[in-house]
Amino acid sequence: MQTSKNAVLAFLLALISSVAAIPSASLIQAHATRGYIATTSDPMVTAYFQGQKTCLQPPPTFDPLSSSDQQLLTYGLPRRPRGSSAQLADWVQAMHHSKHRVCDASQSAPANFQLQPYSTSYRTNTIWSGYVATGSGFTLVEGTWVVPCYQGGSGGKPLAVSWVGLGGYPTTSLWQGGSESDAVNGYRYWWEMYPNNNIQYFANIAPTCRQLTYAEADWSVNVSGYSYFVVVNEYTNKYTSVTYKVRPNQQSAEWVEERPSCTISGVTHPHYYEQIDQVAWTKADASQGSTNHGISGWPNDQLTMYDTLGAQMTSVSGLMNNGTIFTDSWIFTGNDGYYCS
Repeated sequence: MQTSKNAVLAFLLALISSVAAIPSASLIQAHATRGYIATTSDPMVTAYFQGQKTCLQPPPTFDPLSSSDQQLLTYGLPRRPRGSSAQLADWVQAMHHSKHRVCDASQSAPANFQLQPYSTSYRTNTIWSGYVATGSGFTLVEGTWVVPCYQGGSGGKPLAVSWVGLGGYPTTSLWQGGSESDAVNGYRYWWEMYPNNNIQYFANIAPTCRQLTYAEADWSVNVSGYSYFVVVNEYTNKYTSVTYKVRPNQQSAEWVEERPSCTISGVTHPHYYEQIDQVAWTKADASQGSTNHGISGWPNDQLTMYDTLGAQMTSVSGLMNNGTIFTDSWIFTGNDGYYCS
């Protein structure tokens, strides 16, 4: 068992290194003292974060690592973190890949189509798989995962999404965003503030399978009084971000695979779960203010997905590398899926 665990850890670390070199400790330290906490009163960011159509593209000479937080926010990028050195290293690497900003309006999913908070209505969890950190006052969650390839599971229209989020466990207020893999629509990035809206798909930025993706979701960290989400494709070096003026519940932070649901005549039905590759999660950490830890640094729950008949649908590994690495594996599409047109 220990040999297998070490092999998985070595593979994931090699994968990260193959995409981009981990920044040196001296480079990380050089950026640790820079900082500027922006608010919506700052003239350089007001237009973007108040939802106006201004969406400034960073110039070719723009260097995120040598820019102030005010300049970063002007181009929709997250400010320099104040947490752990590991969190700062994750941010530095994400900024290395944030070369091209994608500006577009989100496209809403059908009115009855939403992701759901954690459900305890059945004897086992039926829609979530992964890890949840629990407590109070979570302000930020981030993680990196390899977008899984879909295999085209049986049973109508199977779906699978991977995401980071704040809230929703077990409360209903949930701020989240991530990637989708399904045989009908392909691969997409999206965000959602449940229950205020449905899934919102980014129109002009999308991954393909096996591309490394970084995402961060926060409340009032990058912009005072706003929820903020950014996603970076570390293969194409494209990124996009969005803000939403609703406060999520802050009692949990999540790193999750989910099968979406739809509501028909007042009844919520889960989709069949798309057959996907094993999802490799890295850099999974969360913050409460300036305190930052990997998943194992917080009280946490490991979640395995079952269908409503009790059949196991996923298998989640233990935590590795100070609680920042784990894998989530598909086992079964499910017997209880529903076709949501």
